Amino acid sequence: MSTVRREYLLRGVVQGVGFRPHVAVVAARHRVTGLCGNDDLQVFVEAQGTPGVLDDFLTDLLDTLPPLARVIDLTRRDLTPVPGEEGFRIVPSRHLPGVRTLIPPDVATCPDCLAEMADPANRRHRYAFTTCTNCGPRLTIIEDLPYDRAATTMRRFPMCPDCAAEYADPADRRFHAQPISCYACGPRLWLALPGDDAAERPVAAPATPAEQDAVITEARRRLLAGQIVAVKGLGGFHLMCDARNSGAVARLRERKRRGGKPFAVMVRDPGAAGRLARLSTPQVALLTSPAHPILIAPKAAAYDLAGEVAPDSDDVGLMLPYAPLHTLLLDPSDGAGDLALVATSGNLSEEPLCHTNADALDRLSGIADAFLLHDRDIAVPVEDSVLLALADSDAVPLRRSRGNAPLPLVLPHPTDPRSGRPDRPGGTEPVVLAVGGELKNTFALVTGDLTFVSAHVGDMGSLASQRAFEASVRQLTTMQRREPEVVVCDLHPGYATTGWAERYVEARPGVELLRVQHHHAHALALLAEHGIADGPVVVAALDGTGYGDDAGHPGPTDPSAGTGVAQSGATDTDPHTSLSSGPFRPPSTGESPAPTIWGGEILVLGSPADPSPWSWRRAWHVPHFPLVGGDRAIRQPWRIAQGVAAAWDLDISGTPAATGSPEAERRLVASQLATGRGVVQTSSAGRLFDAAAAMLGLCLEVTYEAQAAMMLERIAARWAGEHPHGATSVTGQPPDLRAVFVDLLDHRGATVEERAWRFHQGLAHVFADRIGAAATEAGTRSVGLTGGVAVNRLFSSRLTGLLRARGLRVLTHRVVPPNDGGLCLGQAWAGRLARPAR
Repeated sequence: MSTVRREYLLRGVVQGVGFRPHVAVVAARHRVTGLCGNDDLQVFVEAQGTPGVLDDFLTDLLDTLPPLARVIDLTRRDLTPVPGEEGFRIVPSRHLPGVRTLIPPDVATCPDCLAEMADPANRRHRYAFTTCTNCGPRLTIIEDLPYDRAATTMRRFPMCPDCAAEYADPADRRFHAQPISCYACGPRLWLALPGDDAAERPVAAPATPAEQDAVITEARRRLLAGQIVAVKGLGGFHLMCDARNSGAVARLRERKRRGGKPFAVMVRDPGAAGRLARLSTPQVALLTSPAHPILIAPKAAAYDLAGEVAPDSDDVGLMLPYAPLHTLLLDPSDGAGDLALVATSGNLSEEPLCHTNADALDRLSGIADAFLLHDRDIAVPVEDSVLLALADSDAVPLRRSRGNAPLPLVLPHPTDPRSGRPDRPGGTEPVVLAVGGELKNTFALVTGDLTFVSAHVGDMGSLASQRAFEASVRQLTTMQRREPEVVVCDLHPGYATTGWAERYVEARPGVELLRVQHHHAHALALLAEHGIADGPVVVAALDGTGYGDDAGHPGPTDPSAGTGVAQSGATDTDPHTSLSSGPFRPPSTGESPAPTIWGGEILVLGSPADPSPWSWRRAWHVPHFPLVGGDRAIRQPWRIAQGVAAAWDLDISGTPAATGSPEAERRLVASQLATGRGVVQTSSAGRLFDAAAAMLGLCLEVTYEAQAAMMLERIAARWAGEHPHGATSVTGQPPDLRAVFVDLLDHRGATVEERAWRFHQGLAHVFADRIGAAATEAGTRSVGLTGGVAVNRLFSSRLTGLLRARGLRVLTHRVVPPNDGGLCLGQAWAGRLARPAR
């Protein structure tokens, strides 16, 4: 066959990750001639050979990428062959003015570095900062771009001659690996106690292997003795203790004010993980992937951790050591056996992660018994990523952070923009900053067609969290050399992010502010993740709370009507969509109704006339019920049950929701329901799980988010596991949500576990009916599920199964979280859809 020459342009994370040596090695393997190099945007490859050889070369190239490399776009074109060319060469880099290199994420220690650490003859034997081009810190040490050592926190450690030789050798695994070091030239470990003034290393000279090993040995001794140790890792501090020591875990829970929320646990290897959790082969692959996330999976029969690790859960969150220091702490070579370590975020509840030595010594001194510190500074704090294992061997992201952030996502481009939408002068796309939500906050910056989603920031309720958010925004915009032209925020006027966006825009004339409804943003995030540019698509956005847009999208009927009916093209007598009229009617004040709290929304994005997902409508929603006491009801689910009962004419007398709270408070709730004072109307699907948990007596007061819903799912899943051949649907398929609760209350002779399972099944049937009806009306076969309720495995698996049985294509999240951690992606795309290029 004739020789051809092709140019390949590969865009993504392709600098500083060993990409060019990788291309050269693959080219030699396939006897391809040509060249490769990089610029600030991409790697360019010119490859020459027969067409079949070049096809094999490209397939091999992409299938065997270096661990840190990510290709997000590939273009190719034919070139004129070069006669007589021999060999393959790496050519000097080219620089493109104004273009910024993509930042690689931090990833776990690679097998080659682990082998060196285990080799007594290697100069990095048991070295706690071993790294190479294929692993280690990246985002967390970068202070500016381009990504050179002088622009990282490693600049304070001049390379010794041996490290400098590795760094300069294109054939070496550490070629241009900015964080490389060794005992002679690198960072140093030391141990400090609460009250010590030890934010800086006590001795300036390089540490010997014996000195460093003594520090690690002492930290491990303290952990085995039941102490709590604050350990500085890649992106911040972990609070660690022996996960099999009940006293240690209980003290950590008390000192951190953690309530009953489960702790994550770090174990030595996949074998240890498999003894604690039931893991499929694909899920083990997720645990051992370069990101090394926390994976939440069902406890195994051999699970033997302290009961205080995950007291209200049948799941356990596991991760493997991803930094060399973690590997050394979990090393059983001292004969003490396998150690499982609680590894929870180094912070007080509701506060941002500690990432400097001084901050940790200050804020964690009341929690930790000792501090394992080092002097490699962390420029960008990054929390661990979290995945939830699914029954089908897949997993859904709950937190997209270390190992993934700040890898960009490519936004889809609608093919038919809505007529009359504002155009941008000059045909340029605006830089968009999306500030995210209030809980599980992340933010996003859009430049060109790339969306950079930040690492997890956290809940925005504290001043410290808000300062951490602002610092993170400043870091990202500085590194990208981009200033926002459009800032996107949530509709909720009380969100800290909304206030920040308003102040930011007010101080910068010419910057536009766009407010996007919470559930529309959730739906847009799902479509953006799947690259779907045009509708119609029906999306169920189901979560706990989101500020409503009743004026702009009131739903098919007036949601303030006392009947509590909200339906699509149906009458009050339609048994499949309506609820019986109940006694609760908000009093008429003659004033405009206050915005409701949404959370059980079926939205249609796009239409045949206007396919852009910027246009949307509310096809159906959970019929309204009152939250008595507003936010207090979220902390006391029995109040939610009282509101549901009042709105939907349910008899909950004799249930724990009616009897398990103080009588004075019950009288106050009854008074509020009668007068409408202190009552907020909601269509929240998430609150329905809380109400059911209260009616069954599982949880009347919560100490952490989603506790009641998790306890309800837990016992329902237990019943399903014990009755694998039981009915797979609820007899009669309830016509509406009221019937689901009637079924829950009428089956008081059944076990609580079965009633919880029936509730999940019935709820799934009702939503499947409503989603299916909306899809038929919209003329689409594409539907999706997003929002925090999608994390409920029992409900979401049943719902998606019912929808697929109807022949519908069901979209679910696998890249960004369905909860508010993915909200900024939808906001970011909204900014582009509302302000497109001309």
